[in-house]
Order: sequence, then C-alpha cells, then structure tokens
Amino acid sequence: MYVRHAGVHMLALALALALAAPAARWMAETRRALRLFAAIAVAAALSYSIDLGLLERFVVDHLKPGYVDAESLSGPSAWPPPRPAPSTGRVLFKWTAGDSYIRDVVVPDYDWYLLTLAFQSFFLSDRSAVLFHRISDAGWVPFECASVRRALAPARDQPDATFLRFVLDTGYCVP
Repeated sequence: MYVRHAGVHMLALALALALAAPAARWMAETRRALRLFAAIAVAAALSYSIDLGLLERFVVDHLKPGYVDAESLSGPSAWPPPRPAPSTGRVLFKWTAGDSYIRDVVVPDYDWYLLTLAFQSFFLSDRSAVLFHRISDAGWVPFECASVRRALAPARDQPDATFLRFVLDTGYCVP
C-alpha cells in the first residue's frame, strides 16, 4: 500500500542519478532494481484493489436503510475499532496480523478516512442508506453548512435531499 506513495520519489531519484551517469552503464546497473520496483508496484496495486473490493463487500453487508452510526452496531455486525498502533508484523505481513483479515486489517486500514464511509455507503446503497462515523471536534470537515443549505433547496430528488440533511444533522459541515 505504501509503495505507491514512495514510488514517485524513488523514480525521481533514479532519474537524477541517471542524468549523472552514462546511459549504457546506468541501464545495465539498474535493470534488476527497476524490474524489482515494477514487480513491487504491481503487487501493491493488486493488493490495494483486492482490499478495496473486500472493504466494499464489508460495507454493503452492514447497510441498513436510513442513517446508521457505525459505532452503534453491535453483535456479529459490530464495526471494528479504529486502527490499532502499527506493529512490525502487521506492517510487513498484513494478511497474518489478525483473526479476520477483513475485520482486523482491511477495515481499520481503509476506514480511517471518516467522511469516506458516509459517501461510499450512500452510493453503494443506491442512495438509500448512510453508514457513518461521528465527526469529533478535532476532525476535518470539508463542507460549509451555508453551502449545504443552499444545495438542499433545489435538491434533484428525495435521496439527495436526505443526504444533504444528513450532512447538516450530523455535523459533517462547519457553521
């Protein structure tokens, strides 16, 4: 997952080194390293895509009509807690770091963007449900309430109006 962020920096460094060395020599010495980087990037992209598919399936399994606070779910459908502190084993071998890979690894890794769950669940449910996390005072809120109120008046249809009311009712906007 993290290689996609660092990859650009590694390629920029490789390009800077390439400019300082003769082309034939640089290509001969770096061919193996560039192939390894490409293999890691492909594996990371594949892993990331699979994880996002698993997260989507987990969210769909927890959808209920209306607004549902993810932390209020209990029993077998309880929402996993926030991401625990990283451990070496969990970072290097994420698929071995929990009893349930989806519950213990995927959801805590990808659900830390609090606003994403509300939007993802709204669109996955065909605009009939919102599964969300409460936003704390320290959380980042991207909407201005006045703008949301202005958008509410000419809302395209009832599901869109319901989502805009959700944004206003749950503090997903700043006054």
